[in-house]
Amino acid sequence: NTILYWRDKSGREVDFVIRRERGRVDAIECKINPDGFDPANLRVFRSFYPDGNNFVISPHTQTAFRRRFGDLMVEFIPVQHILDSKVGS
Repeated sequence: NTILYWRDKSGREVDFVIRRERGRVDAIECKINPDGFDPANLRVFRSFYPDGNNFVISPHTQTAFRRRFGDLMVEFIPVQHILDSKVGS
């Protein structure tokens, strides 16, 4: 797997993207405050790369949960899950 970042010509960006099998690309955003997450950049990214998981990682998230933003499902993950290597498993 390759870890990259994504930014378009308009300056919209996604913090990390991970290429997976069969054209899937996971998107990861890092936020101090998960309540301030705006899905706009992720929506643009998904218009180009529709298949994959969407994550927001935050030190202020205590328990993993999912939230839908229209047709976009985002999983909010505590930083500790990353340290324990539980994302994507």
